[in-house]
Amino acid sequence: MTKIETSMGKQALQKAFIAAASPHIFGLAVSLTEQCNFRCTYCYEKFELQAMSDPLYHGLKVLVETRIPALKHFNLSWFGGEPLLDWQRMVDFSAYCRSLCAQYGVHMPACTVPTNAWGLSTEVLQAMCEAGVAEIMVSLDGLEEQHNQTRRLISGRGTFERVYANLRKAAITPYDFNIVLRMHLHADNIESQIALTQQLARDFGNDPRFTLHPITIGDFGGDTVKSMSLLRVGSHEGIENQLLELFRPGALTKTNAMEPELAVCYAAKPNHIFIRPNGMISKCTSALDREDNNIGRLLPTGEIEVDDAKALAWSFGFKTGQAQDLSCPYWTKPQEQVITFMPRPS
Repeated sequence: MTKIETSMGKQALQKAFIAAASPHIFGLAVSLTEQCNFRCTYCYEKFELQAMSDPLYHGLKVLVETRIPALKHFNLSWFGGEPLLDWQRMVDFSAYCRSLCAQYGVHMPACTVPTNAWGLSTEVLQAMCEAGVAEIMVSLDGLEEQHNQTRRLISGRGTFERVYANLRKAAITPYDFNIVLRMHLHADNIESQIALTQQLARDFGNDPRFTLHPITIGDFGGDTVKSMSLLRVGSHEGIENQLLELFRPGALTKTNAMEPELAVCYAAKPNHIFIRPNGMISKCTSALDREDNNIGRLLPTGEIEVDDAKALAWSFGFKTGQAQDLSCPYWTKPQEQVITFMPRPS
């Protein structure tokens, strides 16, 4: 991997850093619970944290009350566990933030949420869309037989039939959403994912509210994933492109020759934090057990305590200029480091 050395690359890096460090932009990811009704075989979570307490939830509201008036842009995303296990508070908080942003003239795009879609009923979908939780990511691991091998309920029962039925119900609603179909890939399900994509194209390919996002399963921890046949790095781009073309022909067509925007993970952005159900503040949603990911805590008063050095360390890619350090610092971040971006004034 090479450093960004061209003039255009430096300009892109500078532009990305200004956006990522601006005090007028605030990115907030929230997990109201880390419980889940699924036990996917490759999941890295331990499901130890229960629902956020009422005092901390109050503190969360106070936090946005104090931050939003000074912003120009506010971005809210949800994480879990399974976020829809506490969908009422997810909807309540999203709507509350949206009302504050409207009051102070702050831009707030649609909230994003990953969900296993087991609880994505028409009622829940309507409430989510009305609150602006409209960027919905649903994971699929292949046709029913293959999907049910890796995405199962706690009981061990398969989940494909109900998940797919909920997607079909969503398609006949008038609600304004974008459901991203995350096609999880590993070495043993490629043929099944090809067949599933052909079915998805028939059912949803003509509905612009549905998009496809092939993604390769990685080892982010846990014991079970180590027994899976994961794809080698660099071996999956062809199948990802094939799925995209099958779902919506022409999806890979380049619309312009403009310089692509530099991909910067939320964990690398100084103005983005992730708050967990116990009030712990982290940077990365995939490094839940890493000590260097515990950068502070939210108090019931709405105040936050943050170790600035630990938080800034996740932004080291802006110093190295390497794309991988910015797009996914989980893999390349040194566990112990000291980082500064500019000298102190003399």
